[in-house]
Amino acid sequence: MKWGMENVEKWAETFDDWLQHRVEAWDTESLFNYQELAPYGVDAVPTNEHFIPLIIAMGAGDNGKEAKLLHRSYQYGNLSLSCWEFN
Repeated sequence: MKWGMENVEKWAETFDDWLQHRVEAWDTESLFNYQELAPYGVDAVPTNEHFIPLIIAMGAGDNGKEAKLLHRSYQYGNLSLSCWEFN
């Protein structure tokens, strides 16, 4: 994180774009292996305790396998704030 930075770093957006496509496609195999497959996966999620809740939340919508991105913004240059709905 870069305190006071208002612009978004490109690598953070690149990771989030990859993430959005995989979540909307319900590509759990890729999501389980994000550290190896996602561009900047290790940079975006250096430890998985902030990533695992996304997978758990997806499980709540596993019957319909429908994901909708409700909000995405950034703080401090690369801190991604996303809100998803799963049905």
